[in-house]
Amino acid sequence: MTVKVGQSRAKTLEEMHRVIFNDYVDATLATLFVAVVLAMTVYGWIGIRRALGNPKVTAIEVGLAGAVPGGSHA
Repeated sequence: MTVKVGQSRAKTLEEMHRVIFNDYVDATLATLFVAVVLAMTVYGWIGIRRALGNPKVTAIEVGLAGAVPGGSHA
């Protein structure tokens, strides 16, 4: 079934209210997702700037336990 522009599958007023409510839910979830992506981008950018501005090495890798002095396999 193809729905043309300006038409809806809702036959009753109750169904139309449900369609409108679902549209609001979709818009709210999309807005929250965009906010999360923006927050991750901003905090990632801040972390990168801090790491680049620090003269010390900021990446600490953890190797095998036996390769680290004093490390154990247990």
